[in-house]
Amino acid sequence: MRPGMSKDQDNYRLIFEHAAIGLCLNDLEGKCLKANKAFCSIVGYSEQELLHMRFQDFSHPDDVETEGEYLRRLHSGELDGYTLEKRYINRSRLIWVQLTIVPIKDQYGRLAYTLAQVQDITEEKRIEAELHSQTELLREERDSAENQIRQFFTLSVDLMCVVGMDGYYKQINSAFSHVLGYSEEELMTTPYLSLIHEDDQIKVKALNWEQFKSQPLRDMEVRHRCKDGSYRWISWISVVNLQTGLIYGVGRDVTAQKQLEQELVSIDRLNIIARMAAGLGHEIRNPMTTVRGFLQIMSKKDENEEHRRYFELMISELDRANAIITEFLSFTRRKSKDPQPGNLRRLIEDFFPLLQADALREDKWIQMELADVPDLTLDEKEIRQLLFNLVRNGLDAMASGKCVTIRTAVDDDVVVLQIEDQGSGIPDKDMKNLGVPFFTTKDTGTGLGLPIAYNIANRHKAKISVESSSKGTCFSVRFPTEYSVPTQRE
Repeated sequence: MRPGMSKDQDNYRLIFEHAAIGLCLNDLEGKCLKANKAFCSIVGYSEQELLHMRFQDFSHPDDVETEGEYLRRLHSGELDGYTLEKRYINRSRLIWVQLTIVPIKDQYGRLAYTLAQVQDITEEKRIEAELHSQTELLREERDSAENQIRQFFTLSVDLMCVVGMDGYYKQINSAFSHVLGYSEEELMTTPYLSLIHEDDQIKVKALNWEQFKSQPLRDMEVRHRCKDGSYRWISWISVVNLQTGLIYGVGRDVTAQKQLEQELVSIDRLNIIARMAAGLGHEIRNPMTTVRGFLQIMSKKDENEEHRRYFELMISELDRANAIITEFLSFTRRKSKDPQPGNLRRLIEDFFPLLQADALREDKWIQMELADVPDLTLDEKEIRQLLFNLVRNGLDAMASGKCVTIRTAVDDDVVVLQIEDQGSGIPDKDMKNLGVPFFTTKDTGTGLGLPIAYNIANRHKAKISVESSSKGTCFSVRFPTEYSVPTQRE
């Protein structure tokens, strides 16, 4: 114990000198009156040097004004001490400290001194800066990744979406609008199931998403309804996040692939029909012609007078069989035989009396609404066959007293032929089978009338589209005006 000091004072001195944190006693002007070893070590000056310095002398210039404001408020009584982080300029380096100022008052309660408590936080600041730098780097990488994902999402030609368990889209990319024709707003406010073909809704509703939480649902093909009423086949791969209740899906338009598959099936059928037609033409038609000739001769003999009606019936049935063979041969023809410049309107007008007579026999009638159209390169015999088949199809679909309308028009660079009936329409389930060989809903017929019409249209590079409702059906055949029909190779 030093002379003249009480035991308590000596204890306080020992605590001050040996404290682990830096302690410095300052007067009201900020001049150092006493500093312990820890404080001297932190700021890099000896106690003797500090006795001739104020805190501003070793503070970073950018921090002096801030701390000066704190001191002003402390002196005015607004603050009863304060803590802040600041920088000291050591002899050799810049250090960060956490500074706490405690006011020391005299016996009258007036501020007499300030006690600075200082901790070196340079290492913590370094780690903090490093973490901040790493965080910024991670944020930049995340932003870059999100931007790449956003660009991939936006620019992808595949349909990409996020769907909620409530049945609504939460996010879609522009491919949706491009493929289906709806605006983003229309899609986001419409339950996604309502845009799926009713036959495909069943398998979508039957999905158990629990089984796909760890593995994706792959290659699920469904038909989506477009804004124009048509359907596109979309093949989906999807994953579900059960925690968020979101389904993430990527869909690819496979309509062309589906059409190709159907065409391959049709080609297989065509090949079968072609082989059958070849056999019918060579092995059956010739004997039939011989039989028909003998039947005609026999029917004219007087001794067969009472059986003549049987001969006529047999000849009629042979003619019907020959007509079926002719249909087979017409269906398997790949190229037009006699393409010539011609006019569709004139061809219809010339053929109209025969069509009208056919209709009137069934108490039905045909009307024409023909606009002028440019000349086309046509096989007129085939076009008459196409016209007859489509009109015959319309007449068969109607009750007595109804009408079939034949129209021509020009739409941009396309000549349009329309055949519209007043029947009861084609059921949705049968629409996909239009043009399929041997498909028919009639009690009689070969199921080749429409396929022949489709083949003739294809040979003229024309496209057939169908619109049907309960009020009737309209077949539209669109001929490109620049088309020239390829000639039959001999």
